[in-house]
Amino acid sequence: MPVCFDKVAIAYGVLEKALFGSSLQLMRCRYLNQIEDSKEILLVGEGCGFFLKKLLEVNAEAMITVVEPSENMIKQAESRVPHKDRKRVVFCNAAFGQFVPEGTFDVACTFFFWDCFRENQTKALLPRLLNCLEPDGLLINADFVEPSSSSGRRFKISHFILLRILYGFFGFATGIESTRVFEIEPVALGNGFIAKDTYMHEKLPFKGQVFQRRFVKR
Repeated sequence: MPVCFDKVAIAYGVLEKALFGSSLQLMRCRYLNQIEDSKEILLVGEGCGFFLKKLLEVNAEAMITVVEPSENMIKQAESRVPHKDRKRVVFCNAAFGQFVPEGTFDVACTFFFWDCFRENQTKALLPRLLNCLEPDGLLINADFVEPSSSSGRRFKISHFILLRILYGFFGFATGIESTRVFEIEPVALGNGFIAKDTYMHEKLPFKGQVFQRRFVKR
């Protein structure tokens, strides 16, 4: 079954707020101050446009490219773009694996995106993302975290159950094949990124990360 988020697009915002309140949005926006002056920004899997709306408010000049495979999610995101900003937002209705950029970007943002993919899919997509960035470009990521006794945090069975419920629901509703969160940091570090910062939420199983593309002199 092909992956498709069209069926959950309308209800996604309500579901997010019911389960997490404003916590997911605060995580998306945690590093917003680092890209207030960026000129070319790529949003991958932006969904219904919550982060896009906030980004447009704080960055009045950036050209923003949104890659999103769900047509209904794009409609939701478009509705959040003020008329004055429509010329600087480009929507690409495609899976990231089929996206062909016309240039490179200062920043790429992936929010609750990688949790939809299996390990082999993540390993294939991250190098593509690296090639979308300028030599010192940033990757800002936020995602769920699998509770683990080896993660440096106290294992919480409630987090484990929450993630299993979410994967069960989205697997049924959208067709995603992944059943657990695969940690992207080792793959990112092995594909030309440097870890700049990590923030772990104190109460919920997700975190924010900043990576920078490693500059290599030729």
